Amino acid sequence: MRFKLKSHISGAALSTVAALLGLTAPAGYATAAVACADSFATIGNAGYLTCQGPISSGPLANPNGGAGETAALTTLFGGTWTWQGKSDDASNGPFTSAPSGTSGTISFDNPVKGLFIFAIKGGPDASYYEFNGGAGGISSLNWDTQGIAKGNGKPGPDISHLALYVGPVPEPETYAMMLAGLAGLGFIARRRKQA
Repeated sequence: MRFKLKSHISGAALSTVAALLGLTAPAGYATAAVACADSFATIGNAGYLTCQGPISSGPLANPNGGAGETAALTTLFGGTWTWQGKSDDASNGPFTSAPSGTSGTISFDNPVKGLFIFAIKGGPDASYYEFNGGAGGISSLNWDTQGIAKGNGKPGPDISHLALYVGPVPEPETYAMMLAGLAGLGFIARRRKQA
């Protein structure tokens, strides 16, 4: 039997619970005290939904658009994801600059609408943060590297790069159908009130 736990429990606490239950962590998941939820996303950015990581092996250990990344993201987050680029690409990929250090603010070339995944790579790990930019989009995010580990297992390595994956953007017809449905419900409610 396989369970998928989305939580903001620290890696150490999760490891202890898993050991008590006789479970082992999935391959590629760090079991040190560092957890992706230790990072900025849980406290400093609108639209934050959840995170996964740190991940130190497999296709998600180094977000770079490689084979298997989007399939691995589907396993972790569900949905379908499309690679957009990374901050150390030519012209900084979908970002306005290439970050350095252990924290900062990063701006996107264009506001990111709907569901997206923001990845942070530093040290041997990467962590993945899911956001909902909504219809208006998110123009920038605060970030730090507390949700990934240095080679010695301590949080806060220098950043290697940031990466972006976007989810499906609803077609205009989808919005039109939704508005038509809401208008229909409003019409029915008004008729019932008059009767």
